[in-house]
Amino acid sequence: MQGEDADQYEIIDHKDTYRLAQRPGSYVILQYQRDVVRHKPSQTLTTVAAPSGLFDRSFADVSFIAGMLVDKYLYHLPLYRQHQRRKPAVLPSVAVP
Repeated sequence: MQGEDADQYEIIDHKDTYRLAQRPGSYVILQYQRDVVRHKPSQTLTTVAAPSGLFDRSFADVSFIAGMLVDKYLYHLPLYRQHQRRKPAVLPSVAVP
């Protein structure tokens, strides 16, 4: 923590946010770790906001959505074929609490 009153806060936990992303030839799960801090004098907890996504409550990263749109409109690949193509792709499993 930084700033003039940084000594009044302590990190007590971390919260993770996951997003499905696409890289050329593969898919990955991005993990964003956010600190949970406690203000020592008032004992209140604060968490940094999760990074905003392209759509509310979506687990898809902008790279994944962009890849779908390129397949759909540039290569004229219907969504059901995109789904068939992604089925054999082994995505890493993430235990989301």
